[in-house]
Amino acid sequence: MKRNVKDRIELEHFLPYRLSVLTNIVSGAIADVYRRRFGLSIPEWRVIAVLARHPGLSAAEVAALTRIDAVAVSRAVTRLLRDGRIRRNIAA
Repeated sequence: MKRNVKDRIELEHFLPYRLSVLTNIVSGAIADVYRRRFGLSIPEWRVIAVLARHPGLSAAEVAALTRIDAVAVSRAVTRLLRDGRIRRNIAA
């Protein structure tokens, strides 16, 4: 079945697409500031922000709250631990 040209979505007018672009622009601007000022990547500053609000979370819980891939969170946590920006506690 061939779709009519009028039935096609024009991305520049599609709200979810526009919100996604806006989010990326804002996140990128914030990331530039944190990268220059503190040497942090986007996943790193998001991990720090979540842990500041919810101390003691596991990496999996951080991934769930930030909606960042678990592998990216794991890498960010590894770098933050290496740089002494966060500490790891082992649950008893």
